[in-house]
Amino acid sequence: MTDNAAYEVPSAGGLFREAQRYAQASSPASRQPSDTGAQASAQPSSQSLNIGAQNVRVTQFTAVGLTRARNDFLHTLLDSTFKAQTFQQVLHESREAAGKLQALGIAKQVSVALDKGPHDGVRVVFRCEDGSRYALKTGVNVGDDEGTANVTGRINNVWGGGEVLEASYSRGSKTQAAFQGSLSVPVNADPRRHIEVSASQTAADMRPYSTHDEVRRAVGVAYRAVGSVLTHDVRCSAMWRDICNLGSEASPTLRTEAGHTVKTSLAYTVSHDSRDSPTVPSRGSLVRATAEVAGLLGGLKFAKVHGEMQTNQRVGTDFVLATGVQGGVLVGPGRSPLSDRFFVGGQTS
Repeated sequence: MTDNAAYEVPSAGGLFREAQRYAQASSPASRQPSDTGAQASAQPSSQSLNIGAQNVRVTQFTAVGLTRARNDFLHTLLDSTFKAQTFQQVLHESREAAGKLQALGIAKQVSVALDKGPHDGVRVVFRCEDGSRYALKTGVNVGDDEGTANVTGRINNVWGGGEVLEASYSRGSKTQAAFQGSLSVPVNADPRRHIEVSASQTAADMRPYSTHDEVRRAVGVAYRAVGSVLTHDVRCSAMWRDICNLGSEASPTLRTEAGHTVKTSLAYTVSHDSRDSPTVPSRGSLVRATAEVAGLLGGLKFAKVHGEMQTNQRVGTDFVLATGVQGGVLVGPGRSPLSDRFFVGGQTS
């Protein structure tokens, strides 16, 4: 799912047919004695039903074929459905809940049905096909003057609440080795809001445009919210960096900056992404801005603002014109750390 994509919900056609059947079965006209049936049928306009506005309440929920979902998660997911007061609200909330199950990978397919429930209420029935539990993916990426081979493993719905545990490892011509692991948990059963805990380690060869290597180890926690237009990301992280393996032609500045540094920071990112692919886009644009404050828990202290914009436009059938611009400001007491500075040139230019 891309940053600004909304999850899909099942078609409403079947639900409206279920609602009409239930409403007709529950209407006063259907409970009239048979000798008044002719009179009722002779005045169809007076007996017409506004199904969407009819007052109902959901009194029971059944999930068929769903084997890996916690009860407390389902209660949170269906809270709005049980609070619905009309058929129209029940239809809407049921479809939303079914769409969330699919977006979180808990179910591949969900069909929704309505039936009579206890206490003169409605019973909502989800017939589901369990989603895939495990995934393993390998690939080769070429870009930014670098070729990278990677393998990614993923476990979906770890504890029955839409959690995702993911680990990836990659090696490339410049990235000597990179590992990243993350655990993502949806907030209030909403696939558009997540809390993520992550850890990573990267060993990068900077020699193509500098004369050193750099090792980075980081841990962090983030909150991510995907809206219809903008995506918001708040991240708190701690990072250890080591500038090492200096070349014989390393500058005095680089030799001064060599060694270990520790950074703890709080960063906020807002972005809008309309590209058709985050890796190899052929159309659309990306606008992203990040504000970061370091030194809240010790270590390096500075403030940094970074912005970037990218546009992609297909030219003919075989070519894509891509343009991009980025820039930022870094301010802080004393000398700014080398690993956080902006550079002209290099692999991202």
